[in-house]
Amino acid sequence: MVKIYKRKNTSVENRYPRIKISIFPISKPDFKKLSGTKEMIIFEWLSNWIVENLKSGEIKENNLLPLKADLAYYFGVGEGTVQNAIRRLEDNGMVVSKQRIGTLIASRKGNPEMVKLTSKREKTVLQIKKHIWENGIKPNTMLPSMKKLVEILGVKRNTLRSALDYLAMQGIIKSVESEEDNKLWLVISELKETDITKNQVDIVSDTLVQKISAKIEKYIVENLEVGERLDAISVWAKRFNVSDKTVYDAVQMLCDRGIITARRGRYGTVVLKMPNSSEFQPAKETSIFMPAEQAAVYSYQRIENFIRNKIKSEYEIGQKLPSMQQMSELMDVSTNTIRKAIMQIASEGYVRLVRGRFGGIYVMDIPEEAEQSFKWLAVNPQYVKSYRN
Repeated sequence: MVKIYKRKNTSVENRYPRIKISIFPISKPDFKKLSGTKEMIIFEWLSNWIVENLKSGEIKENNLLPLKADLAYYFGVGEGTVQNAIRRLEDNGMVVSKQRIGTLIASRKGNPEMVKLTSKREKTVLQIKKHIWENGIKPNTMLPSMKKLVEILGVKRNTLRSALDYLAMQGIIKSVESEEDNKLWLVISELKETDITKNQVDIVSDTLVQKISAKIEKYIVENLEVGERLDAISVWAKRFNVSDKTVYDAVQMLCDRGIITARRGRYGTVVLKMPNSSEFQPAKETSIFMPAEQAAVYSYQRIENFIRNKIKSEYEIGQKLPSMQQMSELMDVSTNTIRKAIMQIASEGYVRLVRGRFGGIYVMDIPEEAEQSFKWLAVNPQYVKSYRN
């Protein structure tokens, strides 16, 4: 019997009915008998199932797929494997993912409400194509290593891996190494100039984070002054109907530009300068703060730097780090803070999280010198008010 996760009906699911996992057949793909990776088997199985059930009328366009947790339980795999299979469905135009809504069966007529912004992976795909074209890389020639491509393209390792997998699906490159973290890629198809120019506009189109950052910047210009505080991240997320993580990344972009500084607790995020101002003109009460790029160091970022230094000074490649719970007790912070720090370090390829009986956090590479963490001084808002007067 398939386990079904109960979930409250929402306005989203009223507009886009969710497919019930209970209508899936009892017979599931046999991973032992079928060839290929689990994600490819699931991708092919779901592709056939969607086509057949659209024809029969059992499901309709713009229906939401079941939750990833339900699909993972049904197939007996991890949610990450299901996510990869769904990403392949999206690449083939069978489904459309929309943040804070879910994954919908794609409409053949198109849905103006479901227009998807350019993703980091899509930009990276175009960057790789451009790199192949501009450097005259011919078929049967190896691409640079993943580590080198990360440096050349200036992208995260996970984003690069996803982009390379997509190009492999298109038949432009193929993997010649079996290990996920040590894949080497061979160019197998010659690119034409039209492959680069026809979607060139997409390279400069904004990602969702960039668009949210621009919206916050516009709000600052129209509604705030130097020294005034922005709304909380959760408020922005609700206002723009995006995730807290998206808003956090957008805020970080403005911090990096020195427009705002993020402070923990009730002191919040404060405007340091107007976006259209070429000079840094902080209000009197903000002048005692470190520059934004130093002040905006959250707890997990300080822990991240600590772990980096620990790896560099005490560990070698292949060694296992303490568990998140052990690190939480050692550093006197929450496991959630440790998890955020570890996931960031993992995304850069320095550690790898392995599940199962012999799982854990393993060192994959030695980090370079970690950036120094800075402390900041918080000012009581009542003091700010009297100081201004």
